[in-house]
Amino acid sequence: DVPRQTAAGVLVPAGAHEELWMDWRPAPGVAADAAASFLYAVRVTGDAVLVEETCLAGAPAVTVDELEVRLRARLAARGVAAGALHERVDFALLAPGPRRGRGWCGVGVRGTTLHPATGYSVAGSLAFAEDAVSALSTGRNPMSTDAVAAHRLRAAALRALLGMSAAEQRAFFEVFFGLPDRHVRAFLASGSGTTANAAAMAAAFGAAPWGLRRRLARAVTPPASRRRR
Repeated sequence: DVPRQTAAGVLVPAGAHEELWMDWRPAPGVAADAAASFLYAVRVTGDAVLVEETCLAGAPAVTVDELEVRLRARLAARGVAAGALHERVDFALLAPGPRRGRGWCGVGVRGTTLHPATGYSVAGSLAFAEDAVSALSTGRNPMSTDAVAAHRLRAAALRALLGMSAAEQRAFFEVFFGLPDRHVRAFLASGSGTTANAAAMAAAFGAAPWGLRRRLARAVTPPASRRRR
């Protein structure tokens, strides 16, 4: 039941595939209502581009094997030859179980440095390291109240994604990447605070069609409040 991110990637020669951020169109042979995944392509060396099919979040997530099938179907449709799988990704986006009291401090999936709605963690964890060492050396907890609150907002965004159909996820990202750049950057950055995250989420809610607004509202409403209604 733990939400996970999965992906399958291959290296292709530079020039064989253009760089892409998120191509949410279904892969050839994949039904429009099947669990959604997207393609991205990023140059990793002067000679190679990493092309990867990703399930952003799922509980259960699309398997790596299925993502490899989708990836190879996309590449074959473009006439791009691909060798062996270069990258396999499968990790949890939230840690199960409760936090461990006021003195608790964690990193990655056990803390606030893994973004539960995107899977980003490396840059956030590295940036956190110096602050953590400084705080612990003086007997302080480096996990600020604001960081925990911001993480809870991002976890609510993950719940919203998990509740969306494939079509709704595609529609949502059309809305999200149409927001002003300051909101997109604030939400994607693991170190942004509660105010910036709340502003980005409010902007997405305001720009979304009514069907998506219901999904977003339910994700940030405490379960007890929904039962009382």
